[in-house]
Amino acid sequence: MDQRLQYTKEGGKSFPFFVNIVNGSIYVSFYSGNDCFLFHGGEQLLEINGIDAVDMVHKMEGLYGGKLPTNKQRAIANDFRFLMWLLYGFEGDYEIVTRNNNCEIRKLTVQGIGSAEFVQNIKRMPKTNSENFSFSVNKGNETAIMKIKSFGDLDEFSAFADSAFAEIKKSKVKNLVIDIRNNGGGRSIVVDSLMKYITNKPYAQYQKIEMRISSELKERYKEKYPDRYEWVNGYAIDNLVVSEQNLIQPENNDLCFQGDLFLWTNNTSFSAAATFAGVFKSLNLGTIIGEETGGTIAYYGDFWFLKTPYTGITFYISPKRFIQYGGNDFDRGVIPDYLVTDKGDSIMDFTYKLIGKKQRNANTRYSQ
Repeated sequence: MDQRLQYTKEGGKSFPFFVNIVNGSIYVSFYSGNDCFLFHGGEQLLEINGIDAVDMVHKMEGLYGGKLPTNKQRAIANDFRFLMWLLYGFEGDYEIVTRNNNCEIRKLTVQGIGSAEFVQNIKRMPKTNSENFSFSVNKGNETAIMKIKSFGDLDEFSAFADSAFAEIKKSKVKNLVIDIRNNGGGRSIVVDSLMKYITNKPYAQYQKIEMRISSELKERYKEKYPDRYEWVNGYAIDNLVVSEQNLIQPENNDLCFQGDLFLWTNNTSFSAAATFAGVFKSLNLGTIIGEETGGTIAYYGDFWFLKTPYTGITFYISPKRFIQYGGNDFDRGVIPDYLVTDKGDSIMDFTYKLIGKKQRNANTRYSQ
């Protein structure tokens, strides 16, 4: 990376695209070149400098760990300009072959851009909603949509949830959508805070948590968690300690939702968001619609950083593996009841069709 920074400081030019990668194929999400009308977004990149784009992705996947291809491809998309320079040495202009939404093939040359142009041109990027939470009620469909982008801040979420669920009760909402797409996770205590608004069933977020005992772990607990040090120190080095999880009984809550629940997920629902989806599925709280979560049933956590003694290279390790609910294949995410690709309003449209069908069936039964 230091060589890359030096390259850009000296005026080196980079690939002028932000990309999305879906099922191994590369698509333009934003063109940061100087001609803002050259690309509209959504074009598929078939070749770059004579190399098949799918082959590029396959080669780049070898640089990343993890179980799910979607997770690797998301990371590749974020680092794509750097990876092209690293693996192929591409600089300057780029010969590309594209296919647009009308399946028209186009061959053209695009110029690479320097860092000054890049900083200037990305100001054209569409602004995204940075709020962690949002809430709206569609009175015509008697449906509310609650968007949760993070489970990171307990105080912030608690204030939001109190207000939103009070409005849900006041508006007599019959259908509640909880949208955790693109939610990178957060704290389990925030998930617990949400659960008390949607169920009175006892639950646990994890089936079990496995912890490998090491001398480093004991030293960490001695320094960071002295109240638990004696417990950890009681186990021999290299023991695998398995802790079963106690059930949590949600407290009584006058604002607990009593209608039909829907949960939207996609392949960037990670960590605590995927755990919430697993609990939601295991308790059969409602209908899950969207894509398989990016977070898998089994995953590692409670990371801390270390340095190699001579070279000073920083790395991180995890002593714990978390086994959540929502499936039996540890290397898969939580699979929705209805698999719908997260593209445009596809998941929303599908949900409203389900709600409409339910309402028509209810009206038919009532009339009979």
